[in-house]
Amino acid sequence: MKMLEVLPTLCCGPDTAPLDVADREALAARFKALADPTRVAIVNRLAAAPEVCVCDFVGSLDLAQPTISHHLKVLRDAGLVE
Repeated sequence: MKMLEVLPTLCCGPDTAPLDVADREALAARFKALADPTRVAIVNRLAAAPEVCVCDFVGSLDLAQPTISHHLKVLRDAGLVE
């Protein structure tokens, strides 16, 4: 079973130090990748199983394989999936 990395507390508040530019950009990229409902569904499905075949996403999300591959690339580029 693969463990997911837990991000440090990154929120607003009087005692929270400002994020540096690299951390802001990385966090924004992750949020941007998750701004699509299809990608949220993919992450949800991956979190529930040790591995999933792309063909399973094609059937369950009713999308073409190249579209699923594009969504997986966005998630991979954002560091959310390997």
